[in-house]
Amino acid sequence: KALSHLTQAMTTADQLRAALDADDCDRLLQLCGQLDTNLTVRTASYEGPVVHQVARKPYGLDCLKLLVRKFGTAYLSKTRDEHGFLAVHLAAQYQSAASMEFIYSCLGPACLKLRGYGGRTMVHMAALNPHSNSALKWLVQKAGPACLRVEASGGSTPAHLSAMIQGSDSMQFIKEQLGPGCFKQRCEFGRTVVHEAAMNLSSNSAFKWLVSECGSDSLMETDKQGCTPVHLAAFRQGSDSMQFIKEQLGPDVFMLKGLSEDTSVHCAARNVISDSAFDWCVKELGAECLLAKNAFGETPVHQAAQHQDEKSMQLAVSSLGPKCLTVASDKQRTAAHFAAINCRSSSALRWIVGQLGPDCLQLRDTDGSLALHLAARHQDVDSLRLIKETMGIAAFGLTNRSGQTVAHYAAANSKKQQLMDWLLSEVGPQCLVLPDSNGRTAAEMAGYSLAMDR
Repeated sequence: KALSHLTQAMTTADQLRAALDADDCDRLLQLCGQLDTNLTVRTASYEGPVVHQVARKPYGLDCLKLLVRKFGTAYLSKTRDEHGFLAVHLAAQYQSAASMEFIYSCLGPACLKLRGYGGRTMVHMAALNPHSNSALKWLVQKAGPACLRVEASGGSTPAHLSAMIQGSDSMQFIKEQLGPGCFKQRCEFGRTVVHEAAMNLSSNSAFKWLVSECGSDSLMETDKQGCTPVHLAAFRQGSDSMQFIKEQLGPDVFMLKGLSEDTSVHCAARNVISDSAFDWCVKELGAECLLAKNAFGETPVHQAAQHQDEKSMQLAVSSLGPKCLTVASDKQRTAAHFAAINCRSSSALRWIVGQLGPDCLQLRDTDGSLALHLAARHQDVDSLRLIKETMGIAAFGLTNRSGQTVAHYAAANSKKQQLMDWLLSEVGPQCLVLPDSNGRTAAEMAGYSLAMDR
């Protein structure tokens, strides 16, 4: 009987997982009605009790009401997930004012003081709600404006968090509650609300609103790392924000140096959300902006090679000529080395090799690593194919100063199993058992079995 009950629970958990992953709200409500315990369910994006799972869904209020009727309110305010959050925190982050009203009716005003991970209250979590700011507005009306000044453990207030996720309407609401002075309050790393809005990935409306409200001088405020909102917007937003900043302060602001002496062009070159900021900088500021070096001797070309794709490399070469790809950093790394450690795409590396030829893969940095070694450490099978296509099998025998080959570097790759399989098939088993100067083989380092029956 116990075994049968366990089997049934596993079946129900699988059905819940499928409904949650498919966002099938009708099926989810049906399954919640069949539960006799608050099961823990692992979905594609989150593992936690069912009450937490439905709290994370924008449509989850009906399920939440049903589960509270079945199991009581303790699961809202007592049970924490592995991150330290209660279901009430997750509902504030993902659901609407109607859910806040329901939770308040169950738990009373005490729920507003419950803290989760990082000392965050429901108000902090509602400020992180990407779907709606109705939960934030409702909670503030209940808790009073002072709740917007409460700091989480990193010093962030709901105003900081809202600027990072939500839009101008939330900023206007916060101003009405506290006045404009709250936007100057600093959180972790000494960042103002304008700094946080500059990193908003979904919209730049909060950023524009805040600058218009606080004045263009707010763009020149530096955090503890020396970064201004201009640097952060270049790092996380697109060309529209760059144009807006230029209209406020002129073009010279983009060449001011921040953390590690990076200009905003360096930051735009590291922008993995959009390449439009980098493209804008080059076209508006001129090719010379690509020659600026940071504290490590790295140019925006180096950083674009590491974080963006062949389109940005084409832009650099069309602006400066192919020699820009051969400029070395202080560690003697060229664009080929940086493209080889690009974990998002191998297209920049493939394009650079097409421009310069395979010799660029054999250039050695100050650590003794060749660009082809770095590609094996950071990229997938496509880069190994590129090495074989352009240099042949012999390239897999090239070593660093410790006698390590491509295979040794591949053994430290997060995709090492796939890479080991490819090397075994395309290069041969010998490359996996060749010892480095310390006697270690790639197969040993990767925990890879060469047994015939594997």
